[in-house]
Amino acid sequence: MSTKNLARTAIEGGRYFGGTFICRYENHAVRALTRTALGRLRVAGADADDWVPPQVRKMGRHFHDKLSAPERWLDAQIGRPWNLVRGELMRKFDPRTTAGRHIVFDHMLPWVRARGAAADYGERFAVDAHGLLRRLPRRRYFRLELPAPLPRPERELTTWLSGRRVGPRDDVFFWFIPTAHGSYRQHHRLDRGDVALWRSLPEWFRKCHDPFAVS
Repeated sequence: MSTKNLARTAIEGGRYFGGTFICRYENHAVRALTRTALGRLRVAGADADDWVPPQVRKMGRHFHDKLSAPERWLDAQIGRPWNLVRGELMRKFDPRTTAGRHIVFDHMLPWVRARGAAADYGERFAVDAHGLLRRLPRRRYFRLELPAPLPRPERELTTWLSGRRVGPRDDVFFWFIPTAHGSYRQHHRLDRGDVALWRSLPEWFRKCHDPFAVS
């Protein structure tokens, strides 16, 4: 349950939600290795005095801070002199406490770009030429585009190519076979079925099997 103390409210999110699954996966892997090794020792009847059991990898403590409340508080101070806002911030999020120190120095102050300072990636506010707190434009994040999927399994396509590559000569596609010198030479042309399959492949795959590409 949240409290009226914003410094404590921000750290009431507990541990990072992915930490439980990571620890569970690591422990499962260690237990599986231990069971396998003990089973082999039991079958072989070997002495286990020199066997060292696998160790569980120590996981760091990552906390899931609730940072919306501190950010809303700074939003409410926009247009005010930064010196006054900074003083109130130190009083409200008391840095003498562990919670307040974490929120102030690890989150809130790095959010604010000082006057004349260079831009940083994590900044959300800035102090203008008049010493007033301003909100920076929100960054636009671009979603990473995944490569186009293959129409057939990659293993099947690799077998179809058999070490050959495909290159165009005007509007005609030819097979290029490897030479003893590590290059490729032109062979016979593709039939209609091979041309149709080659055209259906995504561009990234065709570039990987271009005989004119520089290795």
